[in-house]
Amino acid sequence: MKETQQNDPFCVQIKSKFNNLRVQVKNDVLFKYFSDTTHIVPVIAASLTPENLKKFHDLIVGGNLRISKTYAKTKSRIYFPQLRKTITDYIRSCNTCQRVNYSNTKPAGLMSSPLVEAP
Repeated sequence: MKETQQNDPFCVQIKSKFNNLRVQVKNDVLFKYFSDTTHIVPVIAASLTPENLKKFHDLIVGGNLRISKTYAKTKSRIYFPQLRKTITDYIRSCNTCQRVNYSNTKPAGLMSSPLVEAP
């Protein structure tokens, strides 16, 4: 992971702006921390993003979860540039999700209007 972070432009950019962002470097590996400093996850190089998305969404462990659940699961374990947008685009292009997509709304019924007897 150390080598991929050193060669990744996004990771290099974050390291250069180290003081302004919520990042830490431990053992030459870049980590991102969120609002509470106890939640720290590694920053993944852009070259490893497709592989990680596949792990968190496509594989049996991922279970083809929807956008919000895949985002929550991914964010709790790793960080990469444009996390939410990348996950949203990936799931919207997922062939399995598009075939098995279900509608959670009631079917449209017949419209009826109340009878008016007097003006």
